[in-house]
Amino acid sequence: MLGIIDDCHVLVTAQEDEVIYLRASLAGFTPENTIAIQQPFPGQGKADARQPQVILSLVEAYYEVAVTKRLSISNVELKDALKRDSESISLHLWTLFSSSLPDGRFISHFITYYHFRQRAWLLKSGLNYGGHYVMYRGDPYLYHSEYIIYTINDQAVSWNLVQAMTRLAVDVKKTVLLCSVKLSDEDPGSKSPDCSDTFFYRFHGAQYDLKAVVIRYWDVVEAADYARHVDSDPFQFQTQRCIRKRERKHLK
Repeated sequence: MLGIIDDCHVLVTAQEDEVIYLRASLAGFTPENTIAIQQPFPGQGKADARQPQVILSLVEAYYEVAVTKRLSISNVELKDALKRDSESISLHLWTLFSSSLPDGRFISHFITYYHFRQRAWLLKSGLNYGGHYVMYRGDPYLYHSEYIIYTINDQAVSWNLVQAMTRLAVDVKKTVLLCSVKLSDEDPGSKSPDCSDTFFYRFHGAQYDLKAVVIRYWDVVEAADYARHVDSDPFQFQTQRCIRKRERKHLK
């Protein structure tokens, strides 16, 4: 795949199998109509000028460049033109994208995205629900998303905001996942303990910690009723169910 940076997005030209991969991983979105490129990308001939287009966010694009290494970005100008190895390009894009999304938004969003993608979850934009991401356990064509993810840097979160998040989430049968990312002062060799809700990641010489907290609206009446039927503690935090979508009837 080949991409060019366009403001806060990356426009990608891709072959059909690559578009299928991006759709399967919920990365980016494809315009309804294929866009005809007036000027071919570097290295493309006229025969390749019209291809399926995918628009990736900066976070998604960086993941495909630095982690999966499926994407190459053509309009990257390095200070040292001779240094075009993957590490130099990744560092340059990390700095460039961080300046495009200030206040640490790129770093916090990328580390959150990276954390869950590495654990086989699928993420896509959560703007429809007022969050940064929604997260799927299974095929999004078969299952509904289970979590609404909100990422914060290190600012305090008011209870009014938490209540608003959870009340919205319960209406759409989802759970709030609050992710905080900040520079870590732990030992550089620290590893995330299995029982901890804090995870350590190192990118380009800096170490970050990600803390993920699950928050759900608690209906005391519903919890007590559930406990009577299944003989459990009404205060026990129940796991989020993976809800299967209704099968669509094919039109005849």
